[in-house]
Amino acid sequence: MSNTLVSFTPANIILSGKSMTEKRMSVATVACTVASMYIATKKGKAANAARENLGRDSVAAMVKACAEGNYRPLAEALAFIMGENLSFTKLADVDSFIWATEHGIANLKDEGYNIKTGKITAKMATLTEAQSLASNVMADCRDLIAGRVALRALAKASAAPVTTVTPISEPAPAPF
Repeated sequence: MSNTLVSFTPANIILSGKSMTEKRMSVATVACTVASMYIATKKGKAANAARENLGRDSVAAMVKACAEGNYRPLAEALAFIMGENLSFTKLADVDSFIWATEHGIANLKDEGYNIKTGKITAKMATLTEAQSLASNVMADCRDLIAGRVALRALAKASAAPVTTVTPISEPAPAPF
């Protein structure tokens, strides 16, 4: 155990709205992951908002994990959606999955719609949800990686020694 003193910033939570539901919603929509997990266990509109908040947090966590080479969170989420075994070991595997879902959507009977009701079929909904999640995570992951590469290049460029060149037309400064 460390004897280091840890300092946190004050937690100022400012509610908006007149009714209790509106006030709870104002907290649930911006709550951190830990608070959202607690709120999501409750009932009502605020709990639904907290569950949506957790969904956004989980996608951000998947993006970060994929950018670090850990495809397990994304694979688990996609396996949950698809109800199939999945194995991702590299970025190209996820791209292949996205292509396979596009191919699956293109080959659906009646273009993925129920002829009697006109609504999309369960298979179409499953494929589009999986494709959407994988595509969004991978696009954000590539953006994150590109940003890291740009920062490394910038840091490397700023660490290079700077040389000054004295133009020939000006006399050289006198040494002291």
